[in-house]
Amino acid sequence: MKRLLVVMPVAAAFLVPSPASAAPPTLVSVGHVKQRPTARWTLPPGVESQLIEIATDPALSTDGAFVGDHLVLYEQVEATQTSWRSTVHRLKTGITYYVHVNAIDWPCFVVFACPAREWSNVLTFRIPNVAPVLQTHRWSASRTRRSGTARLQVCDDEGAFRVIVGQQRIRSGRVAARATTVVHGDLRTSGCGFLSVKWPIPAKLIATGDVYRVTFAVVDELGRRSRTISGESRWGS
Repeated sequence: MKRLLVVMPVAAAFLVPSPASAAPPTLVSVGHVKQRPTARWTLPPGVESQLIEIATDPALSTDGAFVGDHLVLYEQVEATQTSWRSTVHRLKTGITYYVHVNAIDWPCFVVFACPAREWSNVLTFRIPNVAPVLQTHRWSASRTRRSGTARLQVCDDEGAFRVIVGQQRIRSGRVAARATTVVHGDLRTSGCGFLSVKWPIPAKLIATGDVYRVTFAVVDELGRRSRTISGESRWGS
């Protein structure tokens, strides 16, 4: 009797490595130096830094990044970098900022086994809103034109501000009449800028021999007020 040799097919097993799970970086501290953001973090062994993000809201998209509408800045960092300070971006004051970084395991020997980027924990910081700084370079008041002009220097964060111009007529040491005018301005970038201000002088503030006093103060868009500066002169005939 012949024996039949039955050969059973054996499927070759190909082992496909499962995607690795990269350990995330740990954000240690965040802050700022003269409104330029800073951050420090640690990296697990074999993990490389990729990106830092700062936003005004902690909401995250599906890939773990901050939602684009709230993103203030993002910047690529070096693979071995564990500290960062912006040399370009200067953040506004009075706002809470959210920060995180991401990293990834490299090298990956199988492309589809590479891990997705891993985001760190989120830390926050807030830059206190400091009061604007105001200086006057010159001012004058005209009786014939019934108006005053001044050239002011305003130092503050980027954004809108208001100049409060106060006026008083003083007779025998007492305020006989007063008025207030508001002039709007804007700083295109954080720092200092010059502003020419013009305001009307009501007739009630003009009287021969009386003292005319004018005051200036700047209020930023968050409500912080500068110190008041003033000047005065006496109305002639």
